[in-house]
Amino acid sequence: MDRKIIEILNNYLESEIIFKNCYKKYKAGNLRFKDIRKFVSDDRELNHGYQAASPLFNLKQRCHDIIGEQEIDNIKRKKIQEFAVGVRTIFHLAEETREEVYYLENLARYESEEAEEFRGTAALASARLKQSFEKISSYFQSLRNKGLINVLSEYKEMNLIARWIILYKNLVQKALGKDGLQHLSKIYDNGIEEMWFRAGKSYLEGGFYQEAGNIFSKVLRINPKNEQARIEYELCKEKVG
Repeated sequence: MDRKIIEILNNYLESEIIFKNCYKKYKAGNLRFKDIRKFVSDDRELNHGYQAASPLFNLKQRCHDIIGEQEIDNIKRKKIQEFAVGVRTIFHLAEETREEVYYLENLARYESEEAEEFRGTAALASARLKQSFEKISSYFQSLRNKGLINVLSEYKEMNLIARWIILYKNLVQKALGKDGLQHLSKIYDNGIEEMWFRAGKSYLEGGFYQEAGNIFSKVLRINPKNEQARIEYELCKEKVG
């Protein structure tokens, strides 16, 4: 289960990064269909030259897979179901966005056909595209501030999650901003200090004593009075020799 929750976190972060890149290009006026395909392509498109489905599609599928597992308790299932509703909404909005981008990119060809039904549709497509981007941005903000935190909070006892967040902090900050680590630390009762401590415990459980020692040293810099971190740090020093 650790890996599946980490996949949800990873796919979410990658999805938001890709969306931000698309939104930036849209505002600059140079968004292309190939850009939006990276955001919303699915596994059916693997037959058309794409190496992998988009992180957003994989995020939607992974949520669906976990919800369908029999051993998951009802509280966790409910949290993931609520999160999945937002993910599916973003995915469907992204599909609509893809169609608008495709249409606008091929507008000249449509108009050259002199088909009456295409007259005056460019402005409508542009308006729909603007609205879709604004809606997707709003849903990402909601998922980031509530849904993602609610899901991760149900799995905070899994120390591997904290370790992954610390290890891939650059990805976290790229997706969530410079305060990304602080934001994700909301899942822990003692915030950023507990997140670093749990990351150290994960390294320790895996026998990575040097890495664990470095993490516990960080915890002690955050809070020199954390005696448990001091004990773990001394243990790591002994193991490393």
